[in-house]
Amino acid sequence: MASVKGTAVLLFTEGSSSSDTKLRAVELADRTPAWASPFALGEQSHSGVTVAGGTAFVGDDAGHVFAVDLATGEERWSVLLNDGVQGPLTVVDGTVYTVPQGRLAIGPAATPTVTPTPSPSPSPSGQVIGEENRLSLVALSASSGEPSWVVPLPVGTFFTSLPVAAAESIYVGVSDLANGEVIAVRAADGA
Repeated sequence: MASVKGTAVLLFTEGSSSSDTKLRAVELADRTPAWASPFALGEQSHSGVTVAGGTAFVGDDAGHVFAVDLATGEERWSVLLNDGVQGPLTVVDGTVYTVPQGRLAIGPAATPTVTPTPSPSPSPSGQVIGEENRLSLVALSASSGEPSWVVPLPVGTFFTSLPVAAAESIYVGVSDLANGEVIAVRAADGA
């Protein structure tokens, strides 16, 4: 939920394929659309919507991250990560944090498998952000989408938590199939 020009607005994603997946904004008082038209996403989204500073941030399963103007529903910027966005983006102090990764599926025998996501195509700038074939913690400028830093996670990392910001650090839990740990990096530079 957000406030647009003093009006309470609910933001949500809908759709099950690349042709019909959208970000919508609806005024809570009367359920009318808050934007002239919904914002089309690149693929199905499981990230939810994060609101910060007049912008809605949303990711999709193909690895796109979009910054959408809350007042107009128009794109401010978009980038392409090396894998899908599977949870809410963390936005703190002008920076967007995420760990791009494929969707986890737990089978009947409780054996985890990774559901592959489509291979990313380059962003208009030609850049795909993130380490190839490796999970990474990514920091993007909330105003431009430019990468601030990318920190490769330990080799063999199979699953991660969502990034958590506290004080001047970013924390992420990582796990291979047998062990887990928490990693902390400086928000300013990823060290």
